[in-house]
Amino acid sequence: KIEQLYSKILREQRKIWIYTPDMNANVRDTSKHYPVIYLLDADANFESLVGMVRTLSQINGNTVCPEMIIVGIMNTDRTRDFTPTHIKSDPPFIDSIGAKKTGGGEKFISFLEKELIPYIDSGYSTQPYKMIIGHSLGGLMVVDMLANHPKLFNAYISIDPSMWWDKERYLKSVQQKISANKYVNTRFYLAIAN
Repeated sequence: KIEQLYSKILREQRKIWIYTPDMNANVRDTSKHYPVIYLLDADANFESLVGMVRTLSQINGNTVCPEMIIVGIMNTDRTRDFTPTHIKSDPPFIDSIGAKKTGGGEKFISFLEKELIPYIDSGYSTQPYKMIIGHSLGGLMVVDMLANHPKLFNAYISIDPSMWWDKERYLKSVQQKISANKYVNTRFYLAIAN
């Protein structure tokens, strides 16, 4: 299902894709409640994640993972939304032109916390358990949420995070924050290809 949500925080219309385990049923079972996965970069990863979750939770009697709602967040400006700090440039990855809109991560997190999550909870049969998944700059944003908003999600999955950000100054600061936090009932998964 594709929905539009106007964000007052970001001052723009945001498109979200939503998968529910009972999508193909003629009647929705309102007694069932599901954990929720929030997926960054949905335009690139939504279909494959839905396929994996369906395979591991429904197909051929599989119950390796629970049935889940998947909320795919489409990009409008991923460099703005997925960067925790404003930089002037970070060659060879970001030049001075590309860096102009950086550092909007806190606003994006506020959009998730104050607008998107309540919107999903009010319109769908959700459980309190939530996870966030992001890749590359999205993975950087997941690490930032773990360090600065550790209670927002129960699980954080960061795939190839762009920890080179800000000439690796951000890496050093986030290591200290993560080391100092006491995580209770919180999981962090990190996947690095190289």
